[in-house]
Amino acid sequence: MVKETRILTWDDYSESYSKVIRGSYCVVVSIPRKIRHLFGNAPTRQKVAGKTEDDFNRRQRSLTHQIYQEFDERQRRQEENQKVFLQRIKDEWGDAHDKRQDDKRNTILQKMVAAFPHVVPEDSSYNFYKQIDDNIYPEFTGSSAIKPLTENIPFSDLERLKNGMDSMARMVKNASERFTVFEVSAAKDYLEPSVRSYFEDLLVDAAKQQKCEIPNFPEPTLSDFWFEEDAEWQDYQVRPRKHEELKMSAVMDEYFAWIEKYFEQKDTKNKLKLGCKEFISYMGDLHLSKLDAPMAVGFAEAQCDQHVNRSKATIKNRNWAMNTFCQEFCIPKRYMSFNPFYGVSLKRYGTKGGKWLEYTDADLDKIFGYSWGPQELLLLQLALATGMRLGEIALLTWERVKSTNKCSFISLLDEGDEIVTAKNQGSKRRIPLHPNLKLPPKGNGRIFDYAIDGYGKATTAAGRAVNPKLKELIAHDRKTFHSFRSSFIIKLTKVGTPPNINKMITGHGVGDVNTDVYGGVSVEDRFEWIRKIDLPWLQ
Repeated sequence: MVKETRILTWDDYSESYSKVIRGSYCVVVSIPRKIRHLFGNAPTRQKVAGKTEDDFNRRQRSLTHQIYQEFDERQRRQEENQKVFLQRIKDEWGDAHDKRQDDKRNTILQKMVAAFPHVVPEDSSYNFYKQIDDNIYPEFTGSSAIKPLTENIPFSDLERLKNGMDSMARMVKNASERFTVFEVSAAKDYLEPSVRSYFEDLLVDAAKQQKCEIPNFPEPTLSDFWFEEDAEWQDYQVRPRKHEELKMSAVMDEYFAWIEKYFEQKDTKNKLKLGCKEFISYMGDLHLSKLDAPMAVGFAEAQCDQHVNRSKATIKNRNWAMNTFCQEFCIPKRYMSFNPFYGVSLKRYGTKGGKWLEYTDADLDKIFGYSWGPQELLLLQLALATGMRLGEIALLTWERVKSTNKCSFISLLDEGDEIVTAKNQGSKRRIPLHPNLKLPPKGNGRIFDYAIDGYGKATTAAGRAVNPKLKELIAHDRKTFHSFRSSFIIKLTKVGTPPNINKMITGHGVGDVNTDVYGGVSVEDRFEWIRKIDLPWLQ
């Protein structure tokens, strides 16, 4: 049984070594036997480093990486070439399960048996020939015909029959002048992609029915088929064959498109995608049929190994992401038959997410006593004066800074084409600015220039700019940037701010999505409470 082809990676490549060739020191890497045919069967690949051993030592790493990249590129090109098929085959894939087409392909298999009887295993326990009924076909009295191939034929006989047909057809293709017209016609018909797929599907059905191990077949290449020389070539992605076991990566593009279609919140979309990406990263790109309940626990353990302080909440989120992937996407599409992530107990994994402590006034004296750069200072002052989360501040634009006759405020509501990435609906709110907060002259676009990552956030870049120094100034495990938010909430409470207004300002309530200045609490009303807070660090 042919094993599935595996692409080699840098972990499979040999270490480099030095060799003097024509008076120069060279970086040499042995080419793995599996891919030597891609380099004309050369045993090694080398690159000149220089005239001295010092040149070799200096350039060994970079030249080794260049050679590794060549190995990757040759494999990539080979993989692309294997996906090139004739456009005329495309129509045949679409009706591969049509009864008439299946009958046609079975007839081609019978034609191969008729042309080359010796491909039938001699010790076969199944007779591939049947006596023709004399009453129906009297003119063929005493003759025999080939029976149609079905999944009822012993699997081992079918498998040996296919191997025999494959070898015979390739032999005819390579030396067609030695065979009759009928034999060449039979081999050419047999070496069609749709016939190959039909025969492989037949073997899979036989294996399932007879409780045998499901066979794995290698991906087809152009050299496996016999096409007309003047045909037009065109890239074409073949349909998934019946025997093919889908891996997680094979459905990721489709799944991510499904997420974009059915989920609105960008943060939710990111969490769903990140859960699957982390699972593949830690557990491997597994066949969907191989996912089981123990792997849900294994995924949690792997997260704890990779992230010592990963919280229970994060592990729960990752399991929720995989649960959604299996339950809502894979099962309805019949990629999976059950959800191994549902109901799995993960309570023993992860650290307890204790609440972040606030920065005391003494802490704030230390923090704002440090000589920060203008951008980082404004970032910290906004955090203290508004209670906004780091991700909310880092993406702020000047267009979101607005004014009334009484105060200035920041709007985190969706406006026009600009959609705010918020933790939840309650986070979409208007936040009055403390009167002591002095903003730079108003401009256009983003207020901060922290880099935006692939998830549309600038949290990571902004955190790297301030968190190391914050940890150095205030060395406490439960105090971090989020502590500014805790300080703000506590100071609001101390000046007597009603709980509903406190929550509305900080985004713990219903926010401004379902209320307006008439039915809710106006920005001016909120400003009256914020202006009461004593924040000398904004001066």
